[in-house]
Amino acid sequence: MGVKMILWVLGIRDLAPQGKKLLTKYALLFALASMMINASTTYYILYVLSFVTIQQLGVLLALSMVVQLLLDYPTGALSDWMGQRWMLFFAYMTFALSFILLSESRTFGGFVLVFLLKGVAQSQHSEALSSWLHLNYKSIADEVDPNREHYKGFITRYKVIGNSLTALSYVVAGYVAFIFDRPMLFRFQALAFVLLSWIYLFSVRNLTRTEGTKGDARRTYFSHLKGGIRIVIISGKVRYLMFSATIWMIALSGWASFFLHPIYYVYTGSDVGAGVMRSLVWWLEAIMIFSLASVIVRKFNEKWIYKIRLLQSLAFFGGFAILSWLFPLASDSVSFNFIAIVLALGLMMFNSFCTRVYNTLFSVIYLDLIPDEYRNAAYSLIPTVTLIGSIPLLFAFGGIIEMIGVPISILLLSLLGMISAIFARKAILSEISIEKEKKIQDAIDSNSKYSSRGEMSIR
Repeated sequence: MGVKMILWVLGIRDLAPQGKKLLTKYALLFALASMMINASTTYYILYVLSFVTIQQLGVLLALSMVVQLLLDYPTGALSDWMGQRWMLFFAYMTFALSFILLSESRTFGGFVLVFLLKGVAQSQHSEALSSWLHLNYKSIADEVDPNREHYKGFITRYKVIGNSLTALSYVVAGYVAFIFDRPMLFRFQALAFVLLSWIYLFSVRNLTRTEGTKGDARRTYFSHLKGGIRIVIISGKVRYLMFSATIWMIALSGWASFFLHPIYYVYTGSDVGAGVMRSLVWWLEAIMIFSLASVIVRKFNEKWIYKIRLLQSLAFFGGFAILSWLFPLASDSVSFNFIAIVLALGLMMFNSFCTRVYNTLFSVIYLDLIPDEYRNAAYSLIPTVTLIGSIPLLFAFGGIIEMIGVPISILLLSLLGMISAIFARKAILSEISIEKEKKIQDAIDSNSKYSSRGEMSIR
């Protein structure tokens, strides 16, 4: 009964057994990782701020982002070479070490090491699991899902389980922090990451076995390192899609850093209210939005991708610009505001719906467009370029908000969203010529003798 319920939630009851097993495993692994990574986020920064100044916290956050920026793409290529399961194993072990050190740190110097390790772990974790899914699903898709209809439904719904567990983890983490203390919560989280790393090591296996390579291992790695960049240079469609995704994520980094948490706190009037509202957003997404998106997305093709992003940019950021003008996000305005909460939840649910539809269409395109040899490397370019753009934005945006105010600043993020839509449209209009397709295939063939190390098949 439990298995049937999971398949129904994921929308893959009619998929072939091999596809069911792969997609169910991915959804459960994603849910576990989401729960572990997000459980203590409410208390992480508050704990650090109890020992350092706000300026020192800014330095720590920037340091972590720079480390991730420097390592994200190289570790993506390394993941293609050595296998995603090993990269994920090392990522969660590194997370575990960072949380152990976090629980013991009381000085700025100690937190420097914590945030360095956090940046390393995030770079290792980045896009590795989705690369593993696409690598394996592509190998069976033509047989079990030729029109990618099952995959579309799954991509819009797989976060239902993850969101539900993550929302629950906020409550559990709150009780642990209340009964014991925050350092003890971080120690429990470190142990959970160790367990998660071994679960991933034994679970993340490829459906087909690729023979290991002979020859120069260093040359093999560098062929993967260059491959992700090569596919972006050769393919205009990949390049424009990557720019569309990264520009939107840069806008979201500004949104999340400066506006999201003040909205929770100012409109609910308390820390408890902010936590309840945050959990409510995750639950509503899991129960309503993902299911709705899974039905509607089947009616869209890739040509809708830029229209959805344009509508999302105007409605979401424009709506919050108006909302923050009507109900200012000021420290002297902190009080429970039912109208503002309802309107904010409505805008967040609309944004979540658009994001699920856009990401589904984006994922379907990338599934077939990216060569398997360079998949993780190509995927890792997105967070790498995002970090390159986010660091100067976050550095300057605080001053911009002080100069022009919150509503106009949010409208600037809407402008970034519209630029993202323009690049998405250019991607749809861009077709890879026969000559460029030949160049891509030649590039793959020339490095085929240095293909990535294989994994044992699922049994």
